[in-house]
Amino acid sequence: MALIRRVVAAACLAVVTVISTAAILSAAPIASAPSAPTSYPLLAEVFRQATPPAYSFGDGVRGCTPDNNRTRVEVRSLSAAGRTRFTTAMRALIDSDVYQLFVAEYIAHLQAALGGAQFLPWHRLFLVELEGALRTIDPTVALPWWDWSLDAASPPTSQVWGTDLLGGATPGGCIPDGPFEGIESDLPNPHCVSRGFTSGEAGSMGAREPWPSTDELIALITESATFADFSADLELRQQLQRLAIGGDGGDMADAPSSPNDPAFYLHHAYLDRLWVSRQAFAGAAEYNGAHGGRNVSVDDELSPFGVSVATALALPCVLYVGGPGTPENVTLDGRAAWSPRAEAAATAAVAPLAVTARAETDVAEADAAQSVDTTEAYRAQGRTTGAAPRSAAVVGRL
Repeated sequence: MALIRRVVAAACLAVVTVISTAAILSAAPIASAPSAPTSYPLLAEVFRQATPPAYSFGDGVRGCTPDNNRTRVEVRSLSAAGRTRFTTAMRALIDSDVYQLFVAEYIAHLQAALGGAQFLPWHRLFLVELEGALRTIDPTVALPWWDWSLDAASPPTSQVWGTDLLGGATPGGCIPDGPFEGIESDLPNPHCVSRGFTSGEAGSMGAREPWPSTDELIALITESATFADFSADLELRQQLQRLAIGGDGGDMADAPSSPNDPAFYLHHAYLDRLWVSRQAFAGAAEYNGAHGGRNVSVDDELSPFGVSVATALALPCVLYVGGPGTPENVTLDGRAAWSPRAEAAATAAVAPLAVTARAETDVAEADAAQSVDTTEAYRAQGRTTGAAPRSAAVVGRL
């Protein structure tokens, strides 16, 4: 990273514009994202040219084919070995120049990523891209997702802040422990990655907790009149989690800096999982609204990925197992609206759902872990009456 640090230091001297989260979270509705300083697209290109030959930005989306399938599970469903594989690959990526490329690309494309209907499809492709980079390190790795609604009552005490996952947090300090202890970033300026709460201490996120519950999110999915309504509401709500994790001065609190924290990717994988459930409920092709002051279309190209929104609506390589309403015998207003069986019925005509041989390893791993924490958390919310094995669940394909 030494070469990149020198290049970044020189480039950052020319950057005098600070993009603050306040620009995104102004009193006005989410209508537009802040524009990136003109130097950041150039900086992103520097990182593109400096990354190792094993990975080039765009490989993740290009490699998203049915033959390169992967299964994403809720992070608590990962076995100890699965957690180690994920965190080891992520740390290796962070210690290379590749991870900084993602931060540079994010800063350079804030207007495409935030503040409108492109929010969900843009981040879906960003996740696949990061996942592709991880899989050049360990082809068995898939991004887990963090169902933070299970931790809504006390986010600081979630097990995700344990030393075997994301590591802890101390306000004003670097990540103190775990696989990401002491990680640093050069963007938007040189610093150690930090969080703004005290892990393990209930209430340390202050007024930014509690978070939305599972019931609130189910209502968002089933009661939003249009995709535009669903997307805008979800984008607004998820800012609470970013600000709560980042606190005052932490990376997640500021949009341009947020991808420095590995928590960013687990958080956005959950938002993507929620969108999958919305697609199951309302139709996989649902897409409307506005972005950047114009009406959107499925034919719009999403930069820097070079593919259309239509591609993001139905990626052939990503499978999800589980989610709020798992196991199957969870009902909502008399319907198993979020169960695998209901998702299959809702999407059979527009998107394939199947249990695939490629998913068997991850699903078996989830069974081995028994999903104890996830099941107990749902049961505590009164959302389960029994536990169906995950290997029997239908796997939802994007």
